[in-house]
Amino acid sequence: MIIECKKRVEGYKPVKGNEEEIINHLLNHYGECYVEKNKETVSFHIPNKTFFINDESTFFKCGKDGEIHTAKDKYNFKNYVAVPFDASDKDMLRIFQAPNFVSFERKYTVAPSLKKWILKTTTKSFIVKYGDILIFDTDGEIVDYLMNGGDKKYETLLACNDYEMIR
Repeated sequence: MIIECKKRVEGYKPVKGNEEEIINHLLNHYGECYVEKNKETVSFHIPNKTFFINDESTFFKCGKDGEIHTAKDKYNFKNYVAVPFDASDKDMLRIFQAPNFVSFERKYTVAPSLKKWILKTTTKSFIVKYGDILIFDTDGEIVDYLMNGGDKKYETLLACNDYEMIR
C-alpha cells in the first residue's frame, strides 16, 4: 500500500496561534514595525520588508539573521510517499530501489510475531517491524521511519508526526 502525503517544511509554523512569538521576535529585532488587530485578523508589517496576516494558510520561520520568512501553504509543503512496512508486500521493492539504500537484513527474535528487520541507508539505520511506516521523498530516497508501537491507524500515525495524507 502506498500513501501519498505531505509535510510542512522544517522550522515553519502557522502564523495563526503563534502571534505572540512573532510580536516578541519583532520587538527584539526590528526598530520599526506595526502590528494591528481587526476583529480576529492580526496583521504584521515591517516597512520595506514584509507584510503578512494570521490566516490559516500563512506560515513563518524566524531566521537566525533576525528575518521573518513567510510562505503560503502551497509552497510550504513537501510531498512524500508513505509505505506501511510488510516484508511480503510488493511495495517493499521501493526499499531496494531507493538511491540511499545500503542493506536490509532480518533480525532474529524468539517469537515469529516479533520479526524485526534492520534497514540501513547511507545516513541512518532503522529497526522496522510489521505496521511501521517508511517515508520516501520525491526522489525515491528513504527519509524517515515512523514506529507504530500502538498499532495506530496509518492516518493517525502520520498526523502524529506532522504528515498529512493527500486525498
